[in-house]
Amino acid sequence: MKAKYLAIIAGIVFACIVGGVVAFMYQSEDRVPVEAELAKYPEFSPFLIGKTSFRGIRFNVDTNLYSFAFTTAVDSPDIFFAEVAKALNGSNWKVAASEGTTRVYVRQSPQSLSQGEIERVTLMFNPANREVTFVREGGSSKS
Repeated sequence: MKAKYLAIIAGIVFACIVGGVVAFMYQSEDRVPVEAELAKYPEFSPFLIGKTSFRGIRFNVDTNLYSFAFTTAVDSPDIFFAEVAKALNGSNWKVAASEGTTRVYVRQSPQSLSQGEIERVTLMFNPANREVTFVREGGSSKS
């Protein structure tokens, strides 16, 4: 009788743990962004040099990760990144890392200056198909 009671308790505890994990997993809203949403993010425009197409990858409201890819009319990664640098001139975006065909830009998020939150944009240029992958982390959500 005691073993049966313990098995029932263990089953209930297990169900609560699994249910809690599943509930936590589904709390996070993860979806694929659409091109029309770019209008909500004018701060992205300096990074979109020569954009000719758009492919949404991922937007997570909870983590505020926003990623998409676009093809560019610019043939060379060097020229593309030079144009991005010109477009960012005078802004508070700074190059944090530069390696090959990848650049990481950072700024203190204007929406959370008091909290010191850093916003990061990573651009990866694929010269084979002139596709740029854009990944923004941090900053404020405008879902």
